[in-house]
Amino acid sequence: MNNHLSASEITLDDLYYDDYHSTNESIQTNTRRFDHMNGVEALEMINEIIAIHDHLTRDDRYLIEWMIREKLPSSITGYNTVRAWISDEHKDLAELLPLHLKKHLALQ
Repeated sequence: MNNHLSASEITLDDLYYDDYHSTNESIQTNTRRFDHMNGVEALEMINEIIAIHDHLTRDDRYLIEWMIREKLPSSITGYNTVRAWISDEHKDLAELLPLHLKKHLALQ
């Protein structure tokens, strides 16, 4: 993982969920199976999407994390397919963000 964070990148401490298992293993390959319960993998996915779409807000980052944790279909496992699914579903799922996350965002 890149140790030089841009102003928009987040760290493991910024993630909403605190029950990830984490390894220092980076996703480095797009053919690997994506593990939505691995904090490092979720973080790298979120930061990659932030880098591509630099207009994303803090709320979008939490939305993406929630999508990965709670809504990602088990049939979508490849790194590229996860990224494509997030891009395709982001707008529709934004309307379904749970109240507890909305309250968390309001307190930030």
